[in-house]
Amino acid sequence: NFQNDAAIIDILNPNKWEYYGKWNPSCQNPRVILQNTGEQDLTSCTIKIWVSYGNFIEYQWTGNLAFLEKEVVEIPIPDASAFWTAPNGTQQTFTAQVWNIQNNPALDEYPHNNVKTAPFESPESINGPFYVRFQTNNKAHENKWRLEDSEGNMIFEQTSLANSTLYQDTFDLAPGCYSIILEDSDND
Repeated sequence: NFQNDAAIIDILNPNKWEYYGKWNPSCQNPRVILQNTGEQDLTSCTIKIWVSYGNFIEYQWTGNLAFLEKEVVEIPIPDASAFWTAPNGTQQTFTAQVWNIQNNPALDEYPHNNVKTAPFESPESINGPFYVRFQTNNKAHENKWRLEDSEGNMIFEQTSLANSTLYQDTFDLAPGCYSIILEDSDND
């Protein structure tokens, strides 16, 4: 119905929805799904994001999406610690808006699909040393876990685990965003 239209159709992270629990809570770069809902190819747009208590961040996207094609867009955050930290008692929502398609703010013909908002939970903040406790079952050979920083660099890895054993590893990390990745080769 439209020659030029872009839409934010979903927010992968941050998002409180249980379907996206694999990526949330998150202190990683936000990821949204951008879709071209216009007949003409979408080659550029601006994606503006913000949290209910923070400042706007604008990201200039370029690519080539034909009619109804989608792309997951990861939006870099210059200061993750400031972006994801919410004041106490604040309703936490994340909003993404697409505009300025093809470098023309007036070109988008259907503005009702330009904005998507999702409630989210801030990730846990730990100051000082902490430990990770990991209890294996009777098939420990199926499991491994690792600790990664926000760039995906491995900080620590446990791969050779014994059955029915409790592991406790202590960490004292610099401020930043970290993830624990648990893998199970049997998918159970």
